[in-house]
Amino acid sequence: MNFLKILKKDVKEATPQVPNEIADIQTKYEVLVSEINKLIKDGLLILQKDSYYLALNKIANDNGVKESSIWVDYYMGRVSATSILLGRLLRIMGEDTNILNEIVLSEKNRAIDDINRCQNIMELLNKDDNKKKENNGKSE
Repeated sequence: MNFLKILKKDVKEATPQVPNEIADIQTKYEVLVSEINKLIKDGLLILQKDSYYLALNKIANDNGVKESSIWVDYYMGRVSATSILLGRLLRIMGEDTNILNEIVLSEKNRAIDDINRCQNIMELLNKDDNKKKENNGKSE
């Protein structure tokens, strides 16, 4: 009889506790998903910033600023590397990777808008300077 008690005790001790393991696995999974989402969010912000500076430097390079070609290469590498990593993370999470292209295009448009705003400001400042020069010339 003692032998059977020992066997029953060993069987009970050897039996895995499934509910605790499942809860532990679910917790680990939720933490992993949360961390991946944080990585995606941070990566998208980096991609957004780098895409903006890439667009600005491309525009500068196209308009004859030779020094900007170094920065075009630099930001192109950053955008490419970030896009590859984010693409994999987005596919793991089952999300659409077209958001990466949309970010690059929206940042390009933002850079163009910013340059146009700066040009408009410069034109207004030049007009103001011309008016001041005319007024100074008339007063003399």
